[in-house]
Amino acid sequence: MNVYVLGYRPRKEDDKLPEPAAKRREFEPPEFVVGYSTTPEWVIVTPELANVECSILNGMNVHVGHHYCQFEVDKLDESKYAIVCKSHPGLTL
Repeated sequence: MNVYVLGYRPRKEDDKLPEPAAKRREFEPPEFVVGYSTTPEWVIVTPELANVECSILNGMNVHVGHHYCQFEVDKLDESKYAIVCKSHPGLTL
């Protein structure tokens, strides 16, 4: 499933982890919180910036359960880009 990144930010101590992750102790809490959407809400206007952001995200080893995200830049049109994980598990909103 294509899932777009909404953005990311450093995790604060008072951020609540999703319930399944809180019950499972096999992974450390993430250093960053990554938001997701089924539509490209975070639009980046240059391919260079999109590639930099994508590299940063891939370097974070973002995971949801046993799924590790492999982010790619998705060209929306001539001057709009988004970051997507093409094999992401379905979102529950």
